Amino acid sequence: MRPFQRQPLQSVPLRSVEGVVSVDSSSAQAMDEVIQRCLDGDQAAWETIVRTHWRRVFNIAYKFVGRHDQAEDLTQDVFLKL
Repeated sequence: MRPFQRQPLQSVPLRSVEGVVSVDSSSAQAMDEVIQRCLDGDQAAWETIVRTHWRRVFNIAYKFVGRHDQAEDLTQDVFLKL
């Protein structure tokens, strides 16, 4: 087995696919407010963002690497780079 090598992320244009992602405007607006609080230095807002998105980021990382420990490392790296 070859060791994991990080590859630079490529920018992928986002497409809206009906029925795949559904976010109502009130929850999107609420997340926008949380993000703004985070940008203003609110630690609790940062924790909310991490708790909200951690599982999805982890699952995507796991699909790439196929190992739990590497997926956790990648997930942490993603949040550290934000």
